Amino acid sequence: MDVGRMKVTTILDCLYETYDLEWDMLSRGRKFYDTIVLPFLIMLSKECRDMREREIHELLVKAFTDSEDKEDFRQKAMEAIAPYLQLEAVCAEEGSE
Repeated sequence: MDVGRMKVTTILDCLYETYDLEWDMLSRGRKFYDTIVLPFLIMLSKECRDMREREIHELLVKAFTDSEDKEDFRQKAMEAIAPYLQLEAVCAEEGSE
């Protein structure tokens, strides 16, 4: 696994944990930028082109709510953001899995 993919995977793992911790507040309407989710979305937005934190959050919330566990979330999240990743190696690798 290349460094870029490891970085994105690590951020997604952290996001899974933070969504899990913050889900009650987020599902009751609390804004993501008022939670510990925001720093991880900022980190991930730096790895994506043409996507802001809000757009990434919307994709990841869907992946989170549709996931059975962390591995499932990671796979669904990578599929959702792969077209936007600046790391061409990550995008190519995702397409071959």
